[in-house]
Amino acid sequence: MNWKLAILVGIATYIVSFVAGVAVAGLLGIDVFGGEEVGATLWIVNILVGIVIIGAISWWFFNKEKPTLQNGLYLGLVFFGVGLLLDSALILPTILIAGAPVDILAYYIDPFFWIAVGAIIATPVVIGWYRGKN
Repeated sequence: MNWKLAILVGIATYIVSFVAGVAVAGLLGIDVFGGEEVGATLWIVNILVGIVIIGAISWWFFNKEKPTLQNGLYLGLVFFGVGLLLDSALILPTILIAGAPVDILAYYIDPFFWIAVGAIIATPVVIGWYRGKN
């Protein structure tokens, strides 16, 4: 697998997903930068939007890379790893510096967070498996 391409695609996916997530929150009238708690509706909608984004990007990626279940797993883990690193480097410090009233631990222990992680990893696995068998 082309790891450099996977990481670059992971960064692009993070940016697109972040912008889409903020847009969805805005459409739902939720101020994500004001420390407002993320409700179930926002989680669910953003998970579904994320699946579409990750699915489309994974589909494109497997035009450049051999589509297999294993490569899909690697890509999904790269998406998760890049997201975790970029959150740690960009989002968490911003929240801490701004002093926003956000409970960071609550975000990461929320069951919806782990459902999102599962979707982030599973989507490219399914795309890689499906494209590889056809």
